[in-house]
Amino acid sequence: MLFSYTYVPHSIEKMQEYVDFIFYEVWCNAPTSEYGIELFENNADLKNVVEELWRHDLAGKPKKSAQFFLNGLNNIFNEFKGLTHSDITQFKIWYESNNDIEKCCRNDQTISPIKYEKLKIKFEKLTEELENFFKNLYSENFLSLDLIEKNIGTKKDYYSKFVLINNEDICPFCGITLLDGKYDQARDAYDHYLPKSLYPFNSINFKNLPPACNACNSKYKLANDPIDINGFARRAFYPFSNIPYKLDFKIIFSPANWNDYAPNDITISVGPVDYANEISTWFDVYAIEDRYKSLMCKKNAGKYWITQLQNWINRGRKVDEFFRELAESESDSPYADFNFLKKPFLEACYQSGLFIKDYDNGAWTGKN
Repeated sequence: MLFSYTYVPHSIEKMQEYVDFIFYEVWCNAPTSEYGIELFENNADLKNVVEELWRHDLAGKPKKSAQFFLNGLNNIFNEFKGLTHSDITQFKIWYESNNDIEKCCRNDQTISPIKYEKLKIKFEKLTEELENFFKNLYSENFLSLDLIEKNIGTKKDYYSKFVLINNEDICPFCGITLLDGKYDQARDAYDHYLPKSLYPFNSINFKNLPPACNACNSKYKLANDPIDINGFARRAFYPFSNIPYKLDFKIIFSPANWNDYAPNDITISVGPVDYANEISTWFDVYAIEDRYKSLMCKKNAGKYWITQLQNWINRGRKVDEFFRELAESESDSPYADFNFLKKPFLEACYQSGLFIKDYDNGAWTGKN
């Protein structure tokens, strides 16, 4: 990704804290406990939530959007009850691993993330219950319940505070699409970076929920896995990394026809080499190469940039002045007007001889 977000603490993190308590204090103690409200005694807020849901259920007025929650608490407890001590120890390792998103992205060998498909091999029924619980845990219907909102707040409120700090206003996963910001009524979606369809335990962990534009989230990434490809672990950018970095774009452009160039005429390479693995994953998961090449071929992007430089030349101004100003703009505001791509693209055009060709009646006619 082009840049990392700054993580912004918020009360909505309490839902993950509830899940931590449920996992460690309720489910993992199942072999030596009986299921009941007393298991939630050491977490007053969570106990109140569970008690209120139970009251509605007993009164014949269940909160339908919370049925998965009540059923899941009990059903998963019963499945954990039959686990051995070594099984539970292993589940704790998996749980901690899946929630350490930064180490997952680094492909840290000290952790062992688990997917549903692997978990299901030995724990089929338990895996089904976990899938139902964690996939529904993030649902809007559940999180918008009054008793949930009053305890943890809302995703919308979290987003409004998030964009005050993270105010680039551009999707860091593509650099193409503007994100909704503090002046917009709507908000962009949170993306499950480790997809909730693949990984248990982290569907409500907001360190796994960076905002992303609709194109990145719903058209390109979908359920693509940033830390695993065909069973092989890989490194990925961590969306909330506090280690600064800057990507360096190099472009080679050699079109056969300047009037009708196409993506195949463009070659993109990105550094630095220290991030080669992360960049490779980023390109794969978000189809970055295809999207950037397409952008450089569009009338109101790449082709307009060419026109801007040609107009500069036609006015008798020096090319080096244009690139000096463009370099300053790229340094000050790399994501405005796609400067991070515009600069290397126009440099490639110039190096390929485009601006030393005759220009006659709107068509490039050949080198001088």
